[in-house]
Amino acid sequence: MSRRNAETNQDPVTIAPAIYYLESARRELLDFSPCGSPIEDIFYRTFQKYRSYKVAMSKKFEAAVGRYTFHVDFLLRAGPRLVGIECDGKSFRDPPRQSWRDAQIVGAGLAHVIYRLLGRDIVYHIDDALDLIRVREPHLFSERGHANVAQLATRESERRDEPFYPESGFPFAVARWYERGQQTEDCDGDSSLMRPTVVYWTE
Repeated sequence: MSRRNAETNQDPVTIAPAIYYLESARRELLDFSPCGSPIEDIFYRTFQKYRSYKVAMSKKFEAAVGRYTFHVDFLLRAGPRLVGIECDGKSFRDPPRQSWRDAQIVGAGLAHVIYRLLGRDIVYHIDDALDLIRVREPHLFSERGHANVAQLATRESERRDEPFYPESGFPFAVARWYERGQQTEDCDGDSSLMRPTVVYWTE
């Protein structure tokens, strides 16, 4: 036994696992440097609270497809499953072009699916947007994350989810409509006119 171990009265066999877990924790330290936009920052920080420890997360993933190079806001790796996340602000909404772009990335095998969240939903209804993704990609969330999202999202009695085929060019979408009686800054003073939370995806 080394002098250091003798002085601390610790067995090297018990020290090694502790060092291993400390090193693992150090490697998993989160990068909270700013993302490309405020809504990306909100998504990134919120999702960190819910994601499974088995999920690796990359910012601004570079997807080279032929002569094009695209950048995906976030790429989530859960085993062999590759899930892209795009956070769309008002100034970046060009559905036909975005739909074509996402189809190119998925078609090239660089992601299995790409989800698109609207900026207003990230700001006002991030837990509902994540809940819509959670039911389709449960492996992305920890056990505690599942419970927390389910708790923080709008109660089932106050919402309804409707899958639909959007005219914007994306193959799939789901809208979460909110029942009367809710009030947020996003409903222009009339809860009956509250806009739904919408998630689009390509796979």
